[in-house]
Amino acid sequence: MSSTTSDFGMSLWLLPPESYPASTSLTRLTTTTFPQSPNFPNSPSFTPHITLCSRIPPSSTPLLPTLDFTHLSPPEIQFSEISHGPDFFKFIFLRIRKTESLLALARFVRGVLGREFLVEEFDPHLSLVYSDCEVSEKRVEFVAWKTAVAVGESKGWTGGRVVLVDTRSKVPGEWKVKEQWSFPE
Repeated sequence: MSSTTSDFGMSLWLLPPESYPASTSLTRLTTTTFPQSPNFPNSPSFTPHITLCSRIPPSSTPLLPTLDFTHLSPPEIQFSEISHGPDFFKFIFLRIRKTESLLALARFVRGVLGREFLVEEFDPHLSLVYSDCEVSEKRVEFVAWKTAVAVGESKGWTGGRVVLVDTRSKVPGEWKVKEQWSFPE
């Protein structure tokens, strides 16, 4: 992948709260375990996240201070199953259930940004591997096994950090957090 500017723009992500016990393990999976695995040659390292909104035009004005999250309940994140898709950025991922609090957060940020929010099109997920390899049962089973070990008995988390990330580069290693806001713990 080249480091040319893409049409990805900026993105709003939800990250696990720092107090979430499996946060470090999930980060290790997406930054070290899977990128260094021979199962996924050329798989880049990235921060585990749930995308709330993407393709946000860059601005010199800070975005997060204009979003008042204080009226929202901390989002409840519930893990579902491991799945896979044909897209590089959605190769193997952990599906996230559409809880009311997560839907409220996504609806709110998209509304403030002037974006339409359609529940049926919102597909919350936590990517585990970015890759252009061919999906195989062996690869999916490997990711499912490592992920189960990493999260243990955890079924998800509540709250987290909303971050604005410059995702204009096609190279995940070049993505940078520009702003951050945390739900109270």
